[in-house]
Amino acid sequence: MSTGKTNGSEKVQLDEVELLVRRLGNGNNPLLVIHGGPDWDHTYLIPPFEIIADQYPVLLFDIRGCGGSTRFGIPEKYSSDQAVEDVVQLLDKEGISKAWLLGFSFGGRILLRFAKKYPHRVKAMVLASTLLADPPKREIAIVPEHQVRLDSIPSMQDVFVRSDLSPAEKTKTLAIKQLPLDVYDLEKVSEIEKIVQTVDFSFEWGMALQSGLLEPDHTNYMPWLMGQDFPVLVLHGQHDMRFPVPDIAEGKNIRIKVLEKCGHFAHLENPTEWADSILDFLRAHSQEEGQQ
Repeated sequence: MSTGKTNGSEKVQLDEVELLVRRLGNGNNPLLVIHGGPDWDHTYLIPPFEIIADQYPVLLFDIRGCGGSTRFGIPEKYSSDQAVEDVVQLLDKEGISKAWLLGFSFGGRILLRFAKKYPHRVKAMVLASTLLADPPKREIAIVPEHQVRLDSIPSMQDVFVRSDLSPAEKTKTLAIKQLPLDVYDLEKVSEIEKIVQTVDFSFEWGMALQSGLLEPDHTNYMPWLMGQDFPVLVLHGQHDMRFPVPDIAEGKNIRIKVLEKCGHFAHLENPTEWADSILDFLRAHSQEEGQQ
């Protein structure tokens, strides 16, 4: 299954890509986590999943082009559809026919695409700090505080015109400089920056975007989601300045949890409540022995 250990993680070979995966906790049929970015690795998500893994196994991995997974250096190798097929193959490698899944931010869009194509592979899923409809039905309110933050940080264009940085260094610089948009409580920015500083950034997906090959997914998944049988937890920060709180109502299969005084990185601003929300959801819908 794996091709060796790397810094506590494993490399898992799929058909055309080798993925770096990290296992937390013990047990079968783990919660499979798809990170965001893209061009980040999975490590900025670890803190709350260490809490979750005390009670429920977790499998995190770097999507293609990110962190310790294969970097092709070819724009044509990057699309949401290719990432979806990687998830399918990873589940097959793990022997998981029907999975518990979580997608964070951009990873949530990959998960939605996966779930719509392969609904029979979904046991339950968590959509964390992600966009359910693009463009969103309700725009983010540009309140004075938000505008001040926008005016005080560099834009993508400001960073990517710099000639003194490599493409991956530009990705990292932008991520750090724009943390005031991701973190609502500014007093927590310095601590969260320490976590982001350790991320192994790349520019593979950015390269595909610059080449015009990474087409945005404008699908509105909300009507489809509400018609599914599998349970869905929508987990969001109240003050997310990247994506608004999804304009979707709770229903027979939809549960919504909004964390107060948190932004896009709600998982780092309040990791305990974030983790507890997921654990409550998993417990409520777990019917297999030994997964409590």
